Amino acid sequence: MNYNSSEPLFHDLYFSYSMFAIFDNAVGLPRVNFTKIHIAQGFGRNESGAWFHTPEEYGMAYLRVAVGPFEPTGEYDRAVSVPFRCVSGQVTLAGPDEGEGDDWTIELAPGDYLLTVAQRITQPEDEDHEAEEEIDLFFEPLAQPASRSEILIADEKMEPPAVLQEDGGIAGK
Repeated sequence: MNYNSSEPLFHDLYFSYSMFAIFDNAVGLPRVNFTKIHIAQGFGRNESGAWFHTPEEYGMAYLRVAVGPFEPTGEYDRAVSVPFRCVSGQVTLAGPDEGEGDDWTIELAPGDYLLTVAQRITQPEDEDHEAEEEIDLFFEPLAQPASRSEILIADEKMEPPAVLQEDGGIAGK
């Protein structure tokens, strides 16, 4: 599914294994080593892609995407900002179990961004339903690349190190 970034996107994203990915289509799915440190800090990234850890193990997340600076839409359980470079003008959002065609591609002007991923758990109205997540993504255009990632809000499941692991490495190496 394609999306033009001039309007906000609202979509359900299936996540599993407590993660989802955001990546530039020219680079492809980020092959990062998701180590204990990356899980503790909530993300593993490279220049044009990242895996983000979710508070819940699996489920559907209501997803909102905006181009612009981080503007909270309420209280969040966790929020992480990472440098992100868009090369191709197309960025994909996907869970690890998404089938071909189930992921989402958005159009985004090539350039450097500060990508903020803000997540909240929504509690069900009754005991028959499981908690769900809401994920807000903010792509803030930058004149120069951001130099580092930042944990804006950490939940009780996160234990970020004093110095964040910026390089996700390459899976399998």
